[in-house]
Amino acid sequence: MPPAVHVTVEFMGPFEAGFGTPATDLTLGAPATIGTLLEALASRWPAAAGLSNLLRGTSPQRRYCYVSLDYQMLPPDAVLDTPLHDGARVCFGAPMVGG
Repeated sequence: MPPAVHVTVEFMGPFEAGFGTPATDLTLGAPATIGTLLEALASRWPAAAGLSNLLRGTSPQRRYCYVSLDYQMLPPDAVLDTPLHDGARVCFGAPMVGG
């Protein structure tokens, strides 16, 4: 049996509303990436397909989404290929704005 990668996924701001939960735990087959995580999420939540498309694209809306791994922001151009390790914490959120 291939090794498993256990991941905690957190949804912040509008992503929590879109997914209907603040967090979930998933088990993925190794090797796992943010891209394979999004595929697994899309099988449970249709909103994940839109998030995956947003992260792949060059839309100006891309700047309204951040992804962090273990509380470290990921560079936008490499998010989907970022490898995940067992026990990883991934967060999808929107930057804070204010005035």
